[in-house]
Amino acid sequence: MQGVEKELWADYVETGQVKYVFWPVVNHGQGSFNAMLVMECAGQQDLELAWKAHDILFENLSALYSGNLDLYLSIAEQTGLDLDEFQTCFGSEEAIAQIQSLDQIRRDKGITAQPVFEFVGVGYLLGSQPKSVFDDAISTVSNQ
Repeated sequence: MQGVEKELWADYVETGQVKYVFWPVVNHGQGSFNAMLVMECAGQQDLELAWKAHDILFENLSALYSGNLDLYLSIAEQTGLDLDEFQTCFGSEEAIAQIQSLDQIRRDKGITAQPVFEFVGVGYLLGSQPKSVFDDAISTVSNQ
């Protein structure tokens, strides 16, 4: 997905044709849970910072699975987050419950792998896909 995400964002999200919703995926233990907490806590401060955190998280993908808390604090710092506010959020029951709730909704839909893309009226695309596949799905939805 990382290969085409920026193109899809520019072509469809920024033009208002597609609503992009990022759901937590907690399939890889504490590391993926912590990564989602970074996104949640960044988003609570500023949605733009959540997307900046998203990009930094993906740049450090191989290190995320260690679950090393210093790594997540470093990513928050690189993102430009208020670190005191971030640390309060990162350990909060509210943020943890939010990640667990969203992950459960995804699992209740039977989605256990990633990436998954849901297109209303069309269904799901599973796994990384070339941009042409997204173009076709979006065109199908647009023509309904």
